[in-house]
Amino acid sequence: MLWIGLYIAFASLVCILPMVADLLHGLRRRQLWFPCKYFRINAAFLTVISIAMKLPVDLSGSMPGVVDQAAKLGSMAFMCIMMANLLPCLATMNNNELLSNLAALCVEQVF
Repeated sequence: MLWIGLYIAFASLVCILPMVADLLHGLRRRQLWFPCKYFRINAAFLTVISIAMKLPVDLSGSMPGVVDQAAKLGSMAFMCIMMANLLPCLATMNNNELLSNLAALCVEQVF
């Protein structure tokens, strides 16, 4: 059980670091949006995102403990932040690239 938590925490860290790099890149260039230079939708990040989102998917039921509820709330907030950072990336893709990446995301979320 501990290894699963460490696995999810490492995947979350792999997602957080490029998001922070995009934030710093956008602030350095004085842009009002976060450019998707480092955190993009591709096969590697889709795999990491599906691992990082394992916790909120597993915690979709009611949680009796305070720690469980805090983990669920934190995971849902992380998912919202991650999706907000990925939205500008979707605007820069062409139709074929967008279709293949969204199909891969759907397949990974199902399995």
